[in-house]
This record gives sequence, structure tokens and C-alpha cells, in this order.
Amino acid sequence: RQGLIEVDGGVEIGPVAGISFSLPVEGLQLGIGGKWMQRVWVDRTFTAQELASENFDFSNFDTTNSDYSFDLGLMYDLPFWKSVNPVVGLAALDITDLNFKDGGKIPARLNLGFSISPEVNIFSRFILTLDLEDITQQYPEDSSFWKRFHAGAEAGILKDHLLFRVGINQGYPTAGVEADLWIFKLGYAIYSEEMGAYSGQDRDTRQLLQFVIEL
Repeated sequence: RQGLIEVDGGVEIGPVAGISFSLPVEGLQLGIGGKWMQRVWVDRTFTAQELASENFDFSNFDTTNSDYSFDLGLMYDLPFWKSVNPVVGLAALDITDLNFKDGGKIPARLNLGFSISPEVNIFSRFILTLDLEDITQQYPEDSSFWKRFHAGAEAGILKDHLLFRVGINQGYPTAGVEADLWIFKLGYAIYSEEMGAYSGQDRDTRQLLQFVIEL
């Protein structure tokens, strides 16, 4: 039978908790987190006859499984180049794997990050960051370096009431602005996600508008 629609997607939901604290080494901080997640997934090609059936229900074809995992992170304020406040971070995510059996698996992986925040007279805040996801390449299909690479800069003026952001996400430029009007916060960002196997294959550009009221 000829398939009409191919569905490969679903949702993940569950509680996440974490804690962080300083270690007895100056500038070193440790974070520990845990999560329990349930994945409901559909991976099937449906025919026109199935979709037209009066009794058709997606829930008859989904896969539901759950699992738990742990995260561990280290952040270290480097003891040199004090003028630019360098910080390096290493995060181990899903250390025990999130195994949803027939619903797939999210493997344990390592992320590495680095930032500097030099004092620039015209800005109330200035931060430069670099980040590389999955440095051990636990996702073989994501072997593209640029797909796993992120970089950004954030500059604040008017005591951080106005923030400007630019960067690179998976090889594509990003930009954003945020205004803090005391009890109101308004933000806008434009960025792209790579939907293919490597950066530059299948670009999906998205825009985000955020409005927050803080009482």
C-alpha cells in the first residue's frame, strides 16, 4: 500500500531538578542535576485508507517509555588573564543515557564552553562565549563540527536595561535585542537551526518574540 503521510515525532515531558555549589578550590563550582523523562513517539507511515477511517486515532500507534538520567557540570574561573575574566565549563549530560527502548535513546555526551567578560567602558556588560556540543560525537549523524559549534556576544547599556546579542548557531548568524523596562521585559531574536546532517544542508530560520511581566 502506498503511504500518504510519514510521521516521525513526539513529545518528552518530566521533572528536572538540580543544585550547584562551590568546591574547596578557588573559582571552581560544581553542578549536579537529575531528570525523569517520558517520551511519547510515533514513527510510522500512514495510508490514505487509515487516515480516512472513522476509528483512526494516533494514540493507537504511539510508543511510550520513560527513563531517568543525571547531569554533572564544572565551571572554573581561570586564575590568569584576570583582565578579561576567563571562565571554562564542562558539562556531562545524561550520564546514564536516556533509553526509551523502542522510542530511541539519548546518549551520554560532553559539552565544552569558554567565555570572557572584559570591562569595556561604553558597555555595562560585555561577554564573549564559545561552545562546542557533543565533543565525543555520541551522535554519529552529527559529525559536522559547525553543526555542534556556537559562539555569541552580548553587550549591555543603560545598566543592562538594553541588551544586544549577536552570534553563530550551527554555522548560521543570529541576532537579538532585549529591553528591561523594570516590570516589563521585551525581547526579540532571529536564528537558524540545521535540520540536516551537516551545517549548510537544510537551514530552518526562526524568529522569537518574548514579553515578560515581573511583579
